[in-house]
Amino acid sequence: MSEGREIRPGLILVAGAGLVVLALAWWYVIFGNIVAEGYGSYLQAGPCLWGSSGYTCQLMLSLCTLDYWLIPKNYRPELFQAGAVLLVAGILLAALVRGRGRSE
Repeated sequence: MSEGREIRPGLILVAGAGLVVLALAWWYVIFGNIVAEGYGSYLQAGPCLWGSSGYTCQLMLSLCTLDYWLIPKNYRPELFQAGAVLLVAGILLAALVRGRGRSE
């Protein structure tokens, strides 16, 4: 590969980690508020982080009373999923690049 078109697994890892941290913070703000109001527990809200399709997540989200203009009220698990995919891709690419470096 030419120098301008190198695969940089470190950047992919950082992007994935950033998305996961952002998703965790968003989930905690939304579901932490719901748990604080007494409408459920973190154990019940846990599967909502990665997108459980159960009715519990929708019910808990409907009970959210959070009203910040910067934080969307409806948590989207796709952010966490995208971050997890980027983390896995970064790890695999790092292993591939490291493996290529050893074989050359």
